Amino acid sequence: MNVQHIKTISSSSSEDERISIIKSEKASSSSASRRKVILGISITMIILVICLIVLGVIVMAICFGVGSYVWDLAFGTDKAEDCPNSVRQNRPWNFTVADADYCPPLVDSYNYSLLKNVYLNYDEIKPYFEEVTFKSRDTEWVASGSGNIVGNLVLQPVVNETSRFVIVVHGYQCCRFTYASVEPAAMLYRNGFNVLYIDLRNYGDSDIYAPNPYASYGYYEHRDVLGALDYLESRFKFLKNASQPRVAVFGTSMGAATSLIAFSQEKRFKMVFADSPPCNVYETIMFGAEQIAPGMSGALFNLAKSVVAIKGTQGFPPFPLDPQTCMKTVDLSGERRIFFFQGSSDYVVPEFNYYQCIEAATASAKSQNVNITEKINSHLFEVDYSKISGRGVDFCDGHLVPMYVDPAGYEKIMIGFFKDL
Repeated sequence: MNVQHIKTISSSSSEDERISIIKSEKASSSSASRRKVILGISITMIILVICLIVLGVIVMAICFGVGSYVWDLAFGTDKAEDCPNSVRQNRPWNFTVADADYCPPLVDSYNYSLLKNVYLNYDEIKPYFEEVTFKSRDTEWVASGSGNIVGNLVLQPVVNETSRFVIVVHGYQCCRFTYASVEPAAMLYRNGFNVLYIDLRNYGDSDIYAPNPYASYGYYEHRDVLGALDYLESRFKFLKNASQPRVAVFGTSMGAATSLIAFSQEKRFKMVFADSPPCNVYETIMFGAEQIAPGMSGALFNLAKSVVAIKGTQGFPPFPLDPQTCMKTVDLSGERRIFFFQGSSDYVVPEFNYYQCIEAATASAKSQNVNITEKINSHLFEVDYSKISGRGVDFCDGHLVPMYVDPAGYEKIMIGFFKDL
């Protein structure tokens, strides 16, 4: 082989190597580019996922915040706000109708002159007025070392087998010192009844129920009323020994719902007077939500439902122990009787509750073949707002109005019912 041929082969081989190297470099560069693209896409996807997660967390936090706010609006309790110092001085011998923050200016010359007729004589009542503490009829709560319910007991000078007792129950965001408890307590006492008016759990001086420190519209609170009955029967043996103790329950608003539930669960209560009970709790809360946010009540309520597991478990829809449900099967045997009372134009507990309760209890009475007119009494109190200077139908939302615009008329109706206790 000549030299020229060898050179040609060598040159050709070098060229092939260069081409191979170039191709290899291009392939390597292309592969690196692909890796960079893939890495870029991966990083972008990771960032996108993180952003979506963060956005989801933010949305969930907002939803929880709104749901929590709506929950607290419907069920929240605060001892300091619900039982402020401005009402803690109220007693049956001297009280104002409400604190200024609730319904200004409620204590005016019109009401004050009428309310003075309700006041008891301090010197006469003092020896028979006491603060008492007893246990709720809630075994798990009591077993936890808590479950204390506080109230005021006002006894007549003579207490014996003929004595009559009424347990007075306050409403939502109230306590035993507010006018809706103290005023009827004074009316009852001066008509010969022994009165025990109490703070429900999470209110006033009673214990906080840690598993659910909110209002449950009677689902839990009715056990506190049952505890009040247990206390009276343990202290006054003649009540315990009676086949039908002369003990009744009086309640306003949520306290009325609580009283109706307690009455339905305990046959030893002889009578119950329910002033403005939210008979259908769900519909009542939805009505209130609609007033606050028209067209959004359903969404707001669903947001509130979303925090049930965190805020606390209770009879939250469908409210298995709401008054309407309980009244459908309430025992009306013997001397047991019910009175449903409602003020007109109530924007907190609207009138449909009044008719729903009557309808449910009437159905129960029919099924038991008892005298309906004897067992179920009712009164829709029409308030003539035109006679009250400077007030309109929306004054104080029209809730629990009758007892302070016409205390004498209210007393006549209530005592007229309880006279047979």
